[in-house]
Amino acid sequence: MVASRIAACISPRIADGRVLVDHQFHNPLDLLGELDRFDAVIATRMHMAILALAAGVPVLPIAYEFKTVELFARLGMADWVTAIEDVNPENFPATVQGFIDALPGSRKQLFVAVGKERQLALSAGPLLRSAASQARTAA
Repeated sequence: MVASRIAACISPRIADGRVLVDHQFHNPLDLLGELDRFDAVIATRMHMAILALAAGVPVLPIAYEFKTVELFARLGMADWVTAIEDVNPENFPATVQGFIDALPGSRKQLFVAVGKERQLALSAGPLLRSAASQARTAA
């Protein structure tokens, strides 16, 4: 499993019993509640990253596709994205430690950006309703 291999790359000095790989299935609402227990999430899946950010939990993203890179660039966190093929025991512990060290200074800025993206996403609702209404009227 990818998560277990990534967790194995994290230095025991950093992990110190605080790294948890949860293999259980959780529906999105339950998972949102579970995320309250975490200080940060290392995410290989964009939707997990979004869920963690929605829960107010910072994310160290590992990208296996361009969408994750684009998302975190929009959030001002492009420098923290690691390509999945670049994750290895030699370099990833330093990335994790750097991320942890940077959190106090970057957390506020991150969640301001998350709030802006949330508002942008919510603004699409009225536009979609209007377009759907116009389409029904035209039909």
